[in-house]
Amino acid sequence: MLINDTMMEHPIQCMGWSELDAEIRALSRGTLAAALAFILIAGAVFVFFGFYDISATAPHSPITSWIIDATRFRSIKVHAAGIAAPLGLDDPVNVLIGVEHFRGA
Repeated sequence: MLINDTMMEHPIQCMGWSELDAEIRALSRGTLAAALAFILIAGAVFVFFGFYDISATAPHSPITSWIIDATRFRSIKVHAAGIAAPLGLDDPVNVLIGVEHFRGA
């Protein structure tokens, strides 16, 4: 389709809706692809240059701590749902054995 002066002034009136929809979809796909590429590149730069201090010497930010705690809690709850505690854990002999094992003696 050749572009003329009328089309430049009134592009929606000159183009059919299907042509306009196709152009919008193509633009949307291109924008989405560019955004995804940017996110992937930014993530790679973030990881490669070590911007986040992952060491145990600095505390996590509150949001990171919340995410870690929520993930740990939900994971334990889901994976331990079908596990029953062994019988006799409250027996004093077993408690002493557990204490010794915990101390590493």
